[in-house]
Formats: sequence, C-alpha cells, structure tokens
Amino acid sequence: ELLTADASSTVFSAMKVMAARNVGRVLVTDQGAPVGIFTEHDVVRRVMDKQLDPKKISVREVMTSPVLAVGEESRIVEALGKMYRKNFRHLLVRGDKGAIVGIVSMRRILKAALELGEELTETLPVRRIMSRHCHTVDGSQSIHDTIKFMSEKNTGCVAVLSGGEPEGIFTERDVLRRVAVKDIDTRRTPIKKVMTSTLMTMPHWTPVGEVLGEMYQKGFRY
Repeated sequence: ELLTADASSTVFSAMKVMAARNVGRVLVTDQGAPVGIFTEHDVVRRVMDKQLDPKKISVREVMTSPVLAVGEESRIVEALGKMYRKNFRHLLVRGDKGAIVGIVSMRRILKAALELGEELTETLPVRRIMSRHCHTVDGSQSIHDTIKFMSEKNTGCVAVLSGGEPEGIFTERDVLRRVAVKDIDTRRTPIKKVMTSTLMTMPHWTPVGEVLGEMYQKGFRY
C-alpha cells in the first residue's frame, strides 16, 4: 500500500492525510511517476522550523528528492545499510521491471530483526547499543523553540523534563499529528501541552530482543 501525494498538492493536504492514516511518509508523484518522498522529518526541518505556511506551498518544494530505492530481491542487511548511511527511515522497492512496487520502513526491518536475530538479542543487554546522550527540554519551553532545537540537533525526539525529571517525550510524529495540522500558537504554547506523556522505560540490563519487542508492539521508536 503506497500512500501518495501529487507534487502539486499543498503541504497541508499531505500532512492531513499522513496524520489521519498515522504514517510518517507519503510518496510524492508527478503524473503517476515517483519524484520524491515527504516525511515527518521534512515536516520538522523544512516546514515548521522554517515557519512556512503549509497551505501556500506545494509538496514539491519541501520533499526529499531523489528517492532511494532497492530491488525487491535485495537482502535486508543491504537495505538497512543504505538506510543507515543516508539516515533514511524509508526505502522504495523496485520490482524486476523497474516499477515501484512497495516501500520498506525501519519499523518493518525492526520486525525482521525480531524474527531473525533471536540468538543475538536474547543475551545482548540494551546498554551495549543505547545512546548515552539524550536531548532534553523543559516542559515550559515553547513548541516553536523545541522544534527549532530538534532541527538544529537533527534529532527525531527530545525528552521533556519537569523539575529535572522526565515527564514526557516529544517526537516528529507529535509534530505532525499534534502541531502541524492543528491551529495552534507555537510561540505561546508550552511543549508539555503536546508531548506524549505516557513514558515507557526499561532497565539498562534488559535484553535487546525484549526491548525491540516492546517497541514494535507499542509502535514506539524511542
């Protein structure tokens, strides 16, 4: 299932579709041919941070192009390598005749890792692969300043603190669903009003496989 948006359509209409379907990307087409991809990462860095009016600009102006694709017979590790090197979360998939036949996301590869990497993940503790630096903001900070901070740090999420303690998390998906398609004053509204407040934590010694399982089942990235 390829969710598409015409290159001439407005950014706002594309974001509305993404938010309604709860997906992080649309394939951008021009006369039916793929010309780019528009993701929630683009929403943060190319729309919200630049303070563009999504109702007045086209998807073509802010999409990521050219699109990156792999053949449908490519090995999973090859696809993952391309995504990692380019810092992409999605890859288009081409059939044997060159036409785009689907899309693969980091979430799908996460599922594959669960199914294929059981021996590795059963014993490897999550502390061995976690990032030890977490970007944080205070809950009173404005949405505008938080999005700018995320863009500057090129990060997909920040932890939201209250009194120095974690109170929530704010991600690119929150930007899309709770800010970009809403009528909200980003300069006056504190980030705590739109953060995801249900935090899930796991001990540092938890096996990676268990962590991946929870992330996949709950639809979490962080």
